Amino acid sequence: MRISDIECLLAERELLERVECPVPGQGESCVVENTELTGIFLDSRKVVAGGVFVCLKGKRFDGHDYALEASRNGAAAVISERVTPAPVRHLIVREPRVSMGFVASALFGNPADSLQMIAVTGTNGKTTTAFMLRSIINVSGGRSGILGTVIYDTGAGYEVEAQRTTPESPDIQAMLREMLDNGCSHCVMETSSHGLFQGRLSGCRFDGAAFTNLTPEHLDFHGTMEEYFNSKLLLFRKYMRASGWVGVSNVSDPYGMRIKDLFPEQVVSFSLDRKDRPDYFAEIRSMSLSGIRMDILSRKEGQLFDLFLPLTGRFNALNALGAAALSLSMGLEPEAVRRGLETMPQVPGRLQCFRFSNGVTAIIDYAHTPDALQNVLLSVRDVCRNKVWVVFGSGGDRFKGNRPLMGKVATALADHVVITMDNPRSEDPSLIARDILAGVNVEIGAESYPEVILDRREAIYSVLDRASGGDAVIIAGKGPERNIVFSDRIIPYSDGETVGEWSLKRGIEWSR
Repeated sequence: MRISDIECLLAERELLERVECPVPGQGESCVVENTELTGIFLDSRKVVAGGVFVCLKGKRFDGHDYALEASRNGAAAVISERVTPAPVRHLIVREPRVSMGFVASALFGNPADSLQMIAVTGTNGKTTTAFMLRSIINVSGGRSGILGTVIYDTGAGYEVEAQRTTPESPDIQAMLREMLDNGCSHCVMETSSHGLFQGRLSGCRFDGAAFTNLTPEHLDFHGTMEEYFNSKLLLFRKYMRASGWVGVSNVSDPYGMRIKDLFPEQVVSFSLDRKDRPDYFAEIRSMSLSGIRMDILSRKEGQLFDLFLPLTGRFNALNALGAAALSLSMGLEPEAVRRGLETMPQVPGRLQCFRFSNGVTAIIDYAHTPDALQNVLLSVRDVCRNKVWVVFGSGGDRFKGNRPLMGKVATALADHVVITMDNPRSEDPSLIARDILAGVNVEIGAESYPEVILDRREAIYSVLDRASGGDAVIIAGKGPERNIVFSDRIIPYSDGETVGEWSLKRGIEWSR
């Protein structure tokens, strides 16, 4: 692919404003338009000869300031909002990040066009729903890669720990290319509100999409719930195929109902409540910490099949229903859907159970919003035969309004509450804990006022040491994360490893 091809591509997309080639500096020359391109780069230090450097503006850095360095490292062209000192061809565009996605897609051979692309969006449940969909596709005879919050799997035979839910477009397109080369037929992708809003998904078009729910999160970025919703809505308005696509939406959520109303022909509804008159619904017959026995039904056809889901919690029944509704709407057979759900693997950090020989069960979950924490606590409360303990914190430099709400939820639904550190980033962990305590209602719920043990490992050890047979210990907030993030350092840490260490030191065996 040549620079002239990129110019035509961006012009066709009405993104290119003009092309400029500054006067070369001494010993340097402006690369001509027929130069063969080798890649697309965001980091000037990683540019190689023949690469395209994209100037992105962030909170702390402006890529335009690094274009000259990129040119010295071999950049053949710059995609930018303005001319920089770099003596190379400048493609001046209105939206560099959106432009980057289309260019990256073209450089990798437009891989999304050759895959069945499935997106999952919403506040809670994206990861679990994505894992369910991948399992269903694989059982049905397809082969699916996955890009999401926990892992990236391109079909290479191993999984890579994810760095962010929705990566930048060059990474997305490179991994889609790998999926194709590795024989994948499908890609299931979690699509975050940040990724949708910033245009990281340009170059992708989806055949199917699932909306799980919307609750307050990322309001430090979006400002209001309506703007947060509008970002999620971009998936359906901007990133679906031109025709033939299908979506499913959880109409027990008011935002999910709005999506159904906006796209009545393409979007199928699902809900656990028949009163919502959904196209697909489910009936929970029994539930324990081991899993859920449930029926999947269609408004038109009645009962389709029953299954045993190896996850607990009403919200996971809803996730399974959403995955089933989308799979069935895309033409997969009911038997494949049932088997895919029954044989799905454990999702790291999502109601991940450790059943100890002393009768205590520890449950690690990523729940880090009031709604998610409430869902987990209610689900465990329903099946726990003794006391419920919860250890949690709240992330620094994130929406502070969630903190007192999480304190209120925890004390209302747990018997014992321990507040600890999450990822404090630039904030003082003790002040974050104070914000959580501001929402505590001492009149209801917890048997005693919440404790504050800021050292997360110490907090988990303390609770596991005190829990009795039949108790459930919920460790919430970090899920599969492998670090604690401060503003000036990152400390290796894992909730799962901490629970395992406690088990070894105390000589108490555990099983899944």
